[in-house]
Amino acid sequence: MANCDISSITNPTSTSSYAVGTVVTVTWSFSGQCNLWNVTQIILQSNYSGSWSTVSTLFSGLDRVTSGSKNVTLPSSVTNEGDYYRLKVVYEMDEEVE
Repeated sequence: MANCDISSITNPTSTSSYAVGTVVTVTWSFSGQCNLWNVTQIILQSNYSGSWSTVSTLFSGLDRVTSGSKNVTLPSSVTNEGDYYRLKVVYEMDEEVE
């Protein structure tokens, strides 16, 4: 089984600030044999009272990890302005490869 690691999200950064409804290019760094791996979800999460929870799924589908980026649109509204937010990138090996 080929190993693949998304080591960091390089955009947006921890100091990025965006208006609701903005299109954002999410970029990531990866290492290993990622040509057989797909990003399947990009999820926006917020931290309210010290606990992370999902706000919105910004992307759901298949996009190669090796592309290094994906454009997503932020939700048109958020539940609590001023909360901390993060992106969670979910990726997995292509199921059709043996």
